[in-house]
Amino acid sequence: MPFLSHPVFRVIPLFVAIILLGGSHSSALDKAPKNYSESGTVSAVATKGGHVYRVETDSRIYQLLCARFVLFGSPECKLAGKPIAVGDALHFRLDNDWAYLPPPGPDDSEEKFRVISIELKDIPKLAVSTAAAADPNSKTQSASGVVTGTGMHIKGSRGGSWSTPGAGVAPGAGGPVVGVPVTGGPPVTVVPMSSGPGPVTGVPVTGGGPVTVVPVSGGQAGTAGQPMAIGGGGGPVWVHSVRVKTDSGVYELECSTKPCALGDKQIGLGETLTFRFDKKHAYLTPDPSKPSQQEKYRILKFESNDPSKQAEPADAEGKKDPE
Repeated sequence: MPFLSHPVFRVIPLFVAIILLGGSHSSALDKAPKNYSESGTVSAVATKGGHVYRVETDSRIYQLLCARFVLFGSPECKLAGKPIAVGDALHFRLDNDWAYLPPPGPDDSEEKFRVISIELKDIPKLAVSTAAAADPNSKTQSASGVVTGTGMHIKGSRGGSWSTPGAGVAPGAGGPVVGVPVTGGPPVTVVPMSSGPGPVTGVPVTGGGPVTVVPVSGGQAGTAGQPMAIGGGGGPVWVHSVRVKTDSGVYELECSTKPCALGDKQIGLGETLTFRFDKKHAYLTPDPSKPSQQEKYRILKFESNDPSKQAEPADAEGKKDPE
């Protein structure tokens, strides 16, 4: 029998064909078109020291931080080769904590943004208050509210960046603020130039041009020119938060590096939450029949409808938090 006529050589072309067809199928899957289903219009751009874009859709408001990497200067994302500007219509997709614009060309990459916040434009009202009656023997109180926003901020900061006002009177620009530049690098101390929404833009106390920072550690500066360190040797840690509007005011709750959730279900915009709270934490129970199973989230901020009670989310008796 001739060597090449051996039966084993008759099946080799079949195996080659299977491999080639499998590779073609895999390649087709890898190149499947991505769905940029979100559409909105840019209504504001923070351009000093960083680029944060406020994008409004029919029902939501997004704040997107440009994640383009540059060695020098300020990262600026583009649309069709031009810097994104107010009035531009954006079509984008969401993937966990990120948003992406379609690449301008077949050999180009998507523009990438960190999703700083997502907020409802129209806040649904609570039909009936579901807050439980106060228990005189309990160290906590009950509240019920609607989730009006979800966001992210750097761990250790005084809270997230929201594009819509909360409750009570909006705070002024205030004194010096310590924050991490949105372009990266160590914390710096700046004197705020305005009290508008979004990351704080201010002039460094050491001099130089304005920079945009995300406030950390309560935002109050220590000794001028001595930036406050953030624990660890790596970059800043981003954590998730939710904003809940109740009859008495607005709560901002800090979760973790994972999206805020009740049990296995992620907390969504427009969802009604009933929770217990003390002066520092909120306690959410996924299943009311199992009160021992609860999520404990830190209260970052409470904006009362009564400005005189801004600093007192719970009772004023000085009770300690339950362990």
